[in-house]
Amino acid sequence: MEFKVGDKVQIREWDDMKKEFRLESWDSTSINCKFSFTHDMRYLCGQFLTIREITNSGSIRFIEHIGWNISTDMIKLVSKKNRKGVKKVEDEKILCHECGEKINDYSYTGSDNETYCKSCFNDKFTYCCDCDEVVEIDDATYLDNLDRHVCNSCLDDNYTKCDDCCDYVSNSRINNYNNISLCNDCDYNYYTCSTCGDRIHEDDIRCDDDSGDNYCCNCYDDRPTKMIHNYDYKPDPIFRETSSDIYDPAYFGIELEVDKASSNQKTAEYIVDAMGGEDYIYCKTDGSLSCGFEIVTHPFTLDYHMSQKEVYRNMFKYAVSQGYKSHDCDTCGLHIHVGREFMGYNEDVQDLTVAKILYVFEKFWDTFVKLSRRSTRRLNDWAKRYCFSDLSDMNKNLENAKGRGRYYAVNLENDNTIEFRMFRGTLNVDTFMATIQLISTIVNKCKDLSIEELHHITFEDLIKSDYGELNSYVTKRLNNEKYFELAA
Repeated sequence: MEFKVGDKVQIREWDDMKKEFRLESWDSTSINCKFSFTHDMRYLCGQFLTIREITNSGSIRFIEHIGWNISTDMIKLVSKKNRKGVKKVEDEKILCHECGEKINDYSYTGSDNETYCKSCFNDKFTYCCDCDEVVEIDDATYLDNLDRHVCNSCLDDNYTKCDDCCDYVSNSRINNYNNISLCNDCDYNYYTCSTCGDRIHEDDIRCDDDSGDNYCCNCYDDRPTKMIHNYDYKPDPIFRETSSDIYDPAYFGIELEVDKASSNQKTAEYIVDAMGGEDYIYCKTDGSLSCGFEIVTHPFTLDYHMSQKEVYRNMFKYAVSQGYKSHDCDTCGLHIHVGREFMGYNEDVQDLTVAKILYVFEKFWDTFVKLSRRSTRRLNDWAKRYCFSDLSDMNKNLENAKGRGRYYAVNLENDNTIEFRMFRGTLNVDTFMATIQLISTIVNKCKDLSIEELHHITFEDLIKSDYGELNSYVTKRLNNEKYFELAA
């Protein structure tokens, strides 16, 4: 279609252009026409404009001071040349209804059907850019952001005021929520409250660090409790001991994995409540588990862990009743962290104790494998042996072990703890206690005994203790007796 200067045209609707030019989504960057029609230009859709200029390249510019060049395939003709109510004056006796002066060129018909000169018409009337009707200026609204006048009827039908920027925008660019209406541009700065569904500005939203959910201030304090935190959840440690503990005791933080069930939140809530809350124990996700979670204690002394034996027993029984397993699935481990501070008064002394721990694990590796309740194949996946070439050179072996990664039987990658990773998970409370007692006994022996004494020590002397659970467990495992992991 051929267009001429003065023609009244309308910008085609977005959905119409999108269908013709096969635009896949509303937020695509542009419509592939002769002159790209971008998403930023979408507010022009449906507007009535008057052609001011047609360039040599074929783009069109408009009288209404819109700063865009638009392709002819983006518009459709409404009327040729003059706007509604504009006539060429041929009778020299026509006078302006407002000023009384003779009209020499074009006359303009107002909404009251009276005739006006151009100047008086522009002072009193305007054209609605939506319906193209003549309306009194007092009955129209100028939309500054769109650089256009619209009559009140079209304003009510086609536009909504954004509650943030206070601009009127086309209904196709507004998002109506329970509590607010937002244009597309302002909506980017808002988030939805996970509880009430209200849209909240980014400056006022509150985010739960564990779940990543967003809340308004009213809903944040009443947000649902999430008992299983994200895998990277790491609260400040709370140390606990008994009144009978020695000065500066060893603290043991336990990580016990459970798997193969589905009622995660309910079970986690029971476990946390049974121990006294998250100041004692908490639960986390773990990517190695199929359908389970990790139970983590704060750092407790051995005596404190043992004082909670019946609590652990009830926790484990409940987990089993909900379908959870630990020993009886390949995915679960029992990891024990021991604080470095206990191992010496400075870093050099601590390193010496760690070197001696590495030594005894290498020296008695086959025996530890039996006590770990794991196969060599599974240990190679999660808790490998260091396999030092010269067992007697403890300092060299320690340096070789540093920086090797976390998947070793004795993990040295943590800043404040040494982690013992080789033990299979268990929901048998006696096995659980025996494992902590075993690590406590080894750490204390390595701290107190000299290198020379460790060279000559037997495994029986290394783990000799007064702990009933440990002695019973070791006897049965090393004598190849059938050791049932009840409630495991």
